Order: sequence, then C-alpha cells, then structure tokens
Amino acid sequence: MTQHTSPANELDAEAERVAERIRARNDWVSVDLRVLPAVAADFLGCKEASLRNRSTPVRVRIGRSVTYRIVDLLRERRIEDPAA
Repeated sequence: MTQHTSPANELDAEAERVAERIRARNDWVSVDLRVLPAVAADFLGCKEASLRNRSTPVRVRIGRSVTYRIVDLLRERRIEDPAA
C-alpha cells in the first residue's frame, strides 16, 4: 500500500529543511519556524522594504518585533513561481 502525504505535511517538512539551512548560516529561526525580515526578504529574493510593502506573506508581530513564518514564505514563493 502506498502512503500518501498531505500537501500540508509536505510543506511542513520542507519548512523544517529550509529552517535547518537557515540555521546553518547562523541566522535566527524560532522554535515555531519564524525568521526575521532580512532572512525572509533574502529567501524571496527581494529587498526588506519591498517585503514590508507587500500584503503577503503574513507578518507575525510580537510587540515591535516582526517575523515571517517559513511556511508562509514557501507558499508565497510558489505563488510567484509555480514551477518552484
């Protein structure tokens, strides 16, 4: 019997792999897989200012700190480049 994984599980697994690559560069990744704006902008291939002006991906604001969930960044990248 073939085991099928849901797209959400695949995305979560991909987010974990991306988080490990980001940590390997000594960049901060939270325990719930969020990154700082500079890392998010680099991941999407844009400038931080450009990222700030977008309506997506969703920002997570805690106090004055802004972070982005890696899962949301992966979704955003797939929207921009469906072949990715």
